[in-house]
Amino acid sequence: MSITDFGNRSKDEIIEYLIDEHNAMERETAQLRQELAEAKETIEEFKRMIFASRSEKKHVGYDNPEQLTLMDLFN
Repeated sequence: MSITDFGNRSKDEIIEYLIDEHNAMERETAQLRQELAEAKETIEEFKRMIFASRSEKKHVGYDNPEQLTLMDLFN
């Protein structure tokens, strides 16, 4: 129904139509907010993947923290 169709409708029909439109827009807004939140989460995951510390650069798990790695030799 468009605005021009309101001329032949009762007030109750117009109100019902507007309520239905409002509810549909609220559902769409909720869906878009959910998609936005998921997209932001994906972006954060990519940021962590790109900018996080690399395990090759860490000296974790060695018996001797002074022990050199191949990465130390080439840097």
